[in-house]
Amino acid sequence: MTDCISIDKLMESVGCRKYPARWSGIFDAAMEEYDRNGCPYFTPEFYEELDRKYGCFETTREYYLKAASCAAGDEALGRFVVLLITALRDKTYRSEDLAGFERPVTPPGKDPDAYEMATAFVLVALFEDGADELRRRGVSDEYIRTVLKYAAGGIKSYIRRHNGALGYDILWWGLLYTQCELFPIVRLEMQFNVNWSFCVTVFRNADGQSVPLANGMPVHKSGRYLDPADTEDTEGSWTAEIEETDSTWIGHSFGADGLVKKETTVLPKSEWQIALKAGDPVIDVHIPASDPFTPELVERSFEETRRFAAEHFPDYKYKAFICHSWLMSAQLDALLGEDSNIVKFSRRFRRMTKKSHGDDVFSFVFNGIDRNTDPHLLPENTRLERALKSLYVSGGALYEMYGYILAK
Repeated sequence: MTDCISIDKLMESVGCRKYPARWSGIFDAAMEEYDRNGCPYFTPEFYEELDRKYGCFETTREYYLKAASCAAGDEALGRFVVLLITALRDKTYRSEDLAGFERPVTPPGKDPDAYEMATAFVLVALFEDGADELRRRGVSDEYIRTVLKYAAGGIKSYIRRHNGALGYDILWWGLLYTQCELFPIVRLEMQFNVNWSFCVTVFRNADGQSVPLANGMPVHKSGRYLDPADTEDTEGSWTAEIEETDSTWIGHSFGADGLVKKETTVLPKSEWQIALKAGDPVIDVHIPASDPFTPELVERSFEETRRFAAEHFPDYKYKAFICHSWLMSAQLDALLGEDSNIVKFSRRFRRMTKKSHGDDVFSFVFNGIDRNTDPHLLPENTRLERALKSLYVSGGALYEMYGYILAK
């Protein structure tokens, strides 16, 4: 590595094929930072100190230490990591930066354990920034340790999906923990700083009843959300719109199966007001893959979230809890039965069809098995796997759905 290395040469040397143009403007400062301090994130001392303060590597220490050992001495990778950290510390451009670069591809002769973990080094380097932000919100040190432990544990998803190989490919997700947006609360994870952007407007009356109306939604003749790019059978499809008159809203609501109703629903303005519309702040509910998943734990999660939001985010006037997932599919009612904890969870929400290809179960249930795999070869080790395998063997698919619970 020479003093006059260019950003293009550095990116080529680490196998980074795409990066934002703005990084050229911060490149010299990042290289000066590296020349002064090297890349401390490749040293065991860095992880030992971070673990001493936060206990965040309880179940992942060996993975980080192995990757750091493999990366030690790789100057090009160290410079890349410092550049990426420099870029992401400026939150003004963070979203654009994350969307505008691709993870390094391990160059010939280099150690994949180091390169596949490149963005994990970046994540943990920002842990102190995240801890400072959480403290400013009044979050306890004990809970900060919990948040950072969840963030560090994100590498286990990659390891599970890649047959034990080290790596990390969800930096955008990990950073949600460090920027005060994603919180593990009891059994669920709750994401703040989210706006409702689904093509549905929700109305509520004085009795607390709510009705969602599809607003600009393309609909398959079956009532499912239509994706023209991936659906060959478009005959009979239509678009569900809301019509507003002086005294009413008229539109298409959703059945218990989450599908759009063909018949219209009329809501008098004297009785119904808009409760959730595009742009409104919401809390996005995520479901980590772990047990148990009982209704009692779920209820505690919502109760604790309401308390947590009121204490630490009093300015966040969220209008609803939302969830979009394969677990929300109303198809699971018949597949798993009413005694299923998954079904009990999804029925807390008003469920609605969404754009879906039926792929998510292959990522989240079948651990990354290719969607085009012969369904007869899918595993059937659990009740859930057996039910889903039967569905796909029969030619069906499980479509993800949206759901909401209006804030009280």
